[in-house]
Amino acid sequence: MSSSVSREAEFVRYPFIPGVETYLRDSGFSIDEISDPKTNSRANDILSRAQDRILEALEKKTSKIRYDDRFVEIFSFIVAMIMVKAISSTFLERAFSRSEGMRSMEAFREERVGAMCNIMNGLFDLKMETVEKLPWRASEDAKMRLQLRVPAEKYLEVMAGLQLLDNPRLALVNNILCRATSTSLRKGCSTSCRTSSPSSSSSVSSGWTNRSGSLLQCRR
Repeated sequence: MSSSVSREAEFVRYPFIPGVETYLRDSGFSIDEISDPKTNSRANDILSRAQDRILEALEKKTSKIRYDDRFVEIFSFIVAMIMVKAISSTFLERAFSRSEGMRSMEAFREERVGAMCNIMNGLFDLKMETVEKLPWRASEDAKMRLQLRVPAEKYLEVMAGLQLLDNPRLALVNNILCRATSTSLRKGCSTSCRTSSPSSSSSVSSGWTNRSGSLLQCRR
């Protein structure tokens, strides 16, 4: 699979990550064409898919990822987000955020460790890296789980930006393993809806611990 095709598939899974705006701009397709479907045959497909995404949210369903037409899948997220924002319904915004957040969370769980690292760094400049060697002796089971690490100050900076520092499940405690959930992913997708611009975060079923003083270890 070429890098461009692989990147496009990544945009399908996470249509809020850096690079999506450039991808859409380079496509030559304008949002103005949505208002007059006669000007572009894909406009109806995009509108139909955007409507499906909103209905899935209202029905409390996790939006399904479709790869059959990747451009339509990516652009429909933007259109659906604009439509949700235009309706000015807090209930709908929350429902849409949850549906899309769960969709991306499920995809994130299936990513390779290196891909997880790249996605998180692209979103937040976390300086996250894969763990090649643990700074302390650990069991083989622990070595399998502790696969990512991030500087403690960057973790705190991101949590503060997402207003999640008061969440006890994401607390930073020395040498105490804390469970992180999909909270940050849903929070980021919610932020994306409120600002109508690609922005999100994801931290799926991970554990963070400050074992070495300067580094937080993340386990899947």
